[in-house]
Amino acid sequence: MNCKTLKNKKQWYVLRVLFGRELKLKEKLSERDIKCFVPLKYVETNKEGITKRKLISAISWLLFIHTNRVVIDALKCEYKYILPFTYLVDKSTKKPMIVRDKEMYNFIAIAGNRELTEYVHYLGEEAQNLKRGEEVIVKSGIFKGIKGRIVRVKRQRRVMVELQGIANVVTAYIPNELLERKNKQPKEQLC
Repeated sequence: MNCKTLKNKKQWYVLRVLFGRELKLKEKLSERDIKCFVPLKYVETNKEGITKRKLISAISWLLFIHTNRVVIDALKCEYKYILPFTYLVDKSTKKPMIVRDKEMYNFIAIAGNRELTEYVHYLGEEAQNLKRGEEVIVKSGIFKGIKGRIVRVKRQRRVMVELQGIANVVTAYIPNELLERKNKQPKEQLC
């Protein structure tokens, strides 16, 4: 594939949105029918004795966009002053980070369901210290179809979907019976 073809290929790019305006940018992109994703979570706020649930960005600054570089570069110029953003750059290649469709599907399956935000946790730097187990697929339950790795968080077995160098999301506890190994080997205890 030549350089021009790559620039026109639709892929999942990772953007760093400045000044916490990722939800505003998502709204503008959605108005243009540009596929994008911002991981969200609910937080409870208490103001003058009234508790409200508010949906906010789970990882401030982060927005995923499924389009090509030509469109993104045009948007960068158009929104330069009102909604500034930059590519998240891969440190080794010095090129914009791209997330494969399969990885993004699994990430969205966990992080994209607003009804499940209480069962989902985002990990930052602490994910580097986690001992990773086998690759598994969740066979049934609310996370059915998710592919990820077994990790232990707070002494519980969970499935983690990792977007290398970008974000990590883990499910709530998942029992062994609901997990299937990706590479079927003799049955042993998972993690």
